[in-house]
Amino acid sequence: MKAYLILFIALITSPMAMAEKTLQECIDTQNDIARLACYDSIFGHSKSDGATPLATPSSQDDFGAERIRSEDKADSMTTSIVGEFDYLAKGDKIQLSNGQTWQVIESRKLRHKAKNPEVVISKGFMGSYFLEFADINRRIKVRRVK
Repeated sequence: MKAYLILFIALITSPMAMAEKTLQECIDTQNDIARLACYDSIFGHSKSDGATPLATPSSQDDFGAERIRSEDKADSMTTSIVGEFDYLAKGDKIQLSNGQTWQVIESRKLRHKAKNPEVVISKGFMGSYFLEFADINRRIKVRRVK
């Protein structure tokens, strides 16, 4: 009976000692992806378990960089409105000479009688845009629809 007990204890503790050794190797690994692969090999996980694949470091480098301003992106553009109008009100669509269509989203009206006036559309705070006429000092909030 003693022999079976010793054999049983030896069989149970032997894999634990091996796992402890490889677990320490995983802990000592400096590379995050290699460390995770080491843990996966110990605990029997594989890529086919339905888990999503890890992002590569190159894709992680660009994460969140959409909002960082770069030198090639403009903060404003100058163009002109196609046609004649008297005022702009909420919901009005504005056709620009460059082919873009913008819509007024501000509730106040902007009175300005003009024909093919030059306008500046500039970026505002938190992704907003403003349309400003070149000849008057007033602007109105707009969003691009096309």
